[in-house]
Amino acid sequence: FRKTLQDRLKASMKAKDKLSSTILRSVLADVYAADKKTGTLIDSSAIQSLLRKAAARREESAKQFETAARPELAENELKEAQLLKSLLPPQLSEAEIEAVLKPIISSSRLSTADPKRSLGVLLKAFYQEVDRSRVEGELVKRRAEALLNST
Repeated sequence: FRKTLQDRLKASMKAKDKLSSTILRSVLADVYAADKKTGTLIDSSAIQSLLRKAAARREESAKQFETAARPELAENELKEAQLLKSLLPPQLSEAEIEAVLKPIISSSRLSTADPKRSLGVLLKAFYQEVDRSRVEGELVKRRAEALLNST
């Protein structure tokens, strides 16, 4: 994933696309800072997590600019967030999440006496099969709770 970002940066620089090259440089700076902090190269899922956080920060900034009556700045932040999201692989849909959760529920013996413990066991098993960067945590939790309550 790192190589993809570097290649996109080179392409945007050659195309003289200032917005893309600036955003990609800032993302790569975050990646390099994380590398330095950990002492090793971070993996693709950590890079994707950094991208999601950066996009969320920009969306939050856009909301604040909107409330401050600065639509031109909000529009710029939204463009940056959209660019960051375009770099990410698609997240799993609800149906795909359920397709992973249902076999886990049927194969494991989850106690109905302690629903919080059952949820914890289910989520742990889910994240052993699926990379965290591919799903939205809150959506997984809601679907898991709904499936546990329906059994």
